[in-house]
Amino acid sequence: MKRIALFVRKVQTLKNSARLAYLKSHLDIPQYLRWLAGAVCTGNYDGFDQNYALYRTSGSIKYHISPWDYEGTWGRDCYGEIVSSRSLRIEGYNGLTERLLSCPSIRRKYRKVLQGVLQKHFTREALEPKIRTLYAQLLPELMGDGTRRHSAYDMMSDLHVFLRYIGERRAFIEEELSKL
Repeated sequence: MKRIALFVRKVQTLKNSARLAYLKSHLDIPQYLRWLAGAVCTGNYDGFDQNYALYRTSGSIKYHISPWDYEGTWGRDCYGEIVSSRSLRIEGYNGLTERLLSCPSIRRKYRKVLQGVLQKHFTREALEPKIRTLYAQLLPELMGDGTRRHSAYDMMSDLHVFLRYIGERRAFIEEELSKL
């Protein structure tokens, strides 16, 4: 616990080049930027102040981030309500991300990561076949589960929520990239 407290304190108190040097030696920045791009694309609003873990692997001094709990993503909030694809800014909103992106070189790397994700992974062409496959596997089970509070129609319509969200979210991110 002392190590993570020291990490947080240094990230908060070190200034400019000292902070950057510390972050480079104590955080897997490329992995963090990939996580950030994923959280931003999926709209994982909860994933910035909770629903993640910072951890170090055995023998490493660099922290990594691992997300969990993606219930409020892909165009719905954690209560199942549809949310705007513009509701989460592309810089996220936690202190560590803010400090990382305050460094121009890290900001440029993040822009590149996000552009790559938009080009290759976060496209309707890449995601729709995966979503449809998952739907084909999950929908019969969900429809047979009498404890679900949403109707079969609601569950089936989520396919269109996801696909619409991908297009709208991509457009928003591309628009915002020019300001990053």
